[in-house]
Amino acid sequence: MKKMYHKEHMSEMKCYLKDALNQTVETLNDVRCDIEESIINHDLMPGKTISETSESLIIKVLLPGIKKENIKIDLSESEMILEVTVEMEHYMKGGFFSLSEQQKGNIKRKISLPEKVIPSESKAQLENGILRVEVSKLVKEDLINVKIE
Repeated sequence: MKKMYHKEHMSEMKCYLKDALNQTVETLNDVRCDIEESIINHDLMPGKTISETSESLIIKVLLPGIKKENIKIDLSESEMILEVTVEMEHYMKGGFFSLSEQQKGNIKRKISLPEKVIPSESKAQLENGILRVEVSKLVKEDLINVKIE
């Protein structure tokens, strides 16, 4: 009778452990899918800042881990279209399995500019994951010093 109880108990434990491992794998897969979907939908695409001088607009976009070869910039008088090719590689190794997966996708973002610019007078740099685009304004401001009476 004891041996039969022991076998049933071991069988139950195996089923419990198997279910727990399957649930863990499903949870990890759900989290991975959520992260990938966020990246593809550019929820995680960092913001941009636009600053200006009297003669130019400076647009900065955070693009960590992106190579300059994977960035395309189209500029008109009133907007900048940024297209980024994202290449992701996932590798997970567990005690009983390993998973390797590669994905590639494009993110396209249209940025409206606050003033008209001269697209032919632009320059772009990618340094430390920050894309910096500087473009001359169409109408340049002349600063005048106003004296206080």
